[in-house]
Amino acid sequence: MRGYHIIMKSNIKKLPGSKVEAEITIDAPLFKEYWDTAYASAAEEVTIKGFRKGTAPKEMVDRAIDHEKVFEHATQSAIKESLGKVTEEHGWTVIDTPKVEIKEASPTGEVGLSYRAELMLFPEIKLPDYKKIASKYNEEKKEVTVTDEEIGKTLEWLQKSRAAIVRVERESKRGDLIEADVESSVNGKLLEDGSTKSDKIVIGESHFMKGFDDQLVGHRANDHVEFELSETSDKKFGFKVSIKGVFERSLSELNDVFAAALGPNFKTIDDVKTSIKEGLGAEKEKKEEDKRRIKILEDIAEKTEVDVPERMIQRTLESMINDFKQMLPPEKQNEEELQKSLEPQAKKNVINNLIIHEIAKRENLEPTPEEIAEELKKMNVDAQKDVDQRRYYDYSYSIIQSRKVFELLENHGKNN
Repeated sequence: MRGYHIIMKSNIKKLPGSKVEAEITIDAPLFKEYWDTAYASAAEEVTIKGFRKGTAPKEMVDRAIDHEKVFEHATQSAIKESLGKVTEEHGWTVIDTPKVEIKEASPTGEVGLSYRAELMLFPEIKLPDYKKIASKYNEEKKEVTVTDEEIGKTLEWLQKSRAAIVRVERESKRGDLIEADVESSVNGKLLEDGSTKSDKIVIGESHFMKGFDDQLVGHRANDHVEFELSETSDKKFGFKVSIKGVFERSLSELNDVFAAALGPNFKTIDDVKTSIKEGLGAEKEKKEEDKRRIKILEDIAEKTEVDVPERMIQRTLESMINDFKQMLPPEKQNEEELQKSLEPQAKKNVINNLIIHEIAKRENLEPTPEEIAEELKKMNVDAQKDVDQRRYYDYSYSIIQSRKVFELLENHGKNN
C-alpha cells in the first residue's frame, strides 16, 4: 500500500444495522499519482498506425486515450486502497460491497478526491454469561426411559415388516395387503401427484384420511372402487381404486428362531428386545439433547445484544425460500407469502449463528483440517460430481464448530 495520509473530513458515523459512514479525502498530490498510474497504463495499450508501440508522439497518444476511463480507473484504485486502509485501521470486517458516493475529484485541483462510503460490517456482539446459562439447563437434564409397551410396539412393527405375503382369492379384510392403482382428487380435480401405480396398502394401517381403509374391505382382485370422503363441508375428496391383488400376511412367531433370522448379532428374542431398548433410548437421548440445546441457545439469544445487518438476514431468507420452493408444489410457491412467514425465523437463525461464531472465537473452538476432512468423507463429497466444494467445506466447518460449542456448553458445570 502507498505511503500516504488520509485526511478525514468528519469522524466516522455509526449507522443502524451494523453500518458505518465514512467521509474520506485524499489530497491532490496523492490522487495525481493514481491518475498518472492509470494514464500510463492506458498509454501502453494505445496503437497508432505508422508508429511502433511506445514511440508515437505524446500529443497523438493523449488524443487516442479515453480520459473518462483513465479517471474511472484512477478513482477506483484510490477508493479501493484508501478504504482498505481505513478498514484495516479500525479492524472492521466488511460483509457487503460498500456504497460509494464521489463528492469531488480532480487530479489537478486542491482537493484531489473526496468521497462518502457506507459500509456494512460484521456486527459487534455482546454475549451474556453463556456458561452460567448452560449450567442451569444441564442441571435440569432428564433421564430417559424406555417402556415395555414401546419395545412391544417396535417389535410388532418388526414382525409385520418381515411377514410372509401370500396372494389369496377371496374378499379383502382388515390386516390384508392390497396392491392397487389409486387416483385422488378434491372437488373433482385430480391432485398433483395424486395418481399412484401398484401402491401397496395394508388395510387398517394406511394412514389415509378417516374412512379410506373401510372402503377397501370386502373386495377382490380386479375390482374397481370409487368413493368420496369429506372432512369439511367445502372439500370432497374423491378416490378411484383399481385393485390388482389381495394378499394375506402371515406373521412369524416372536421367538428365538425369529431373532436368529435377523442376523448373527441376535441369538434370542431377548437380544432383539435389548437392541430395541438401546436404539429407542438413543433416539430419546438425541431428542432431549436437541431440546436442551434449543433452550440454551434461545436463552442466550434473549440476553444477547447485537445489531443484526439487514443483508445477513436477507441472504439467509433467500436461502430458506429457495429450499422451501424445492419442497413445495408450484401453486404454493408465493414468494411474498414465503418471505413474510420465514423472515422472523431467518433473523433468529442469523442471531443463533452469530452467537455460535462468537463463542467459538472466544473459546478457540476452531475445526481442524482433519475434522473437516472426516466430515466431508461422511458426506461422500469426493464421489459426487458437479458439487460446490466450497459450499460443502463451509457447511462442514459450521457443523463441527456448532458441535464443539454445544459440547463446551453441555460439559460446563458437570465438573464444577
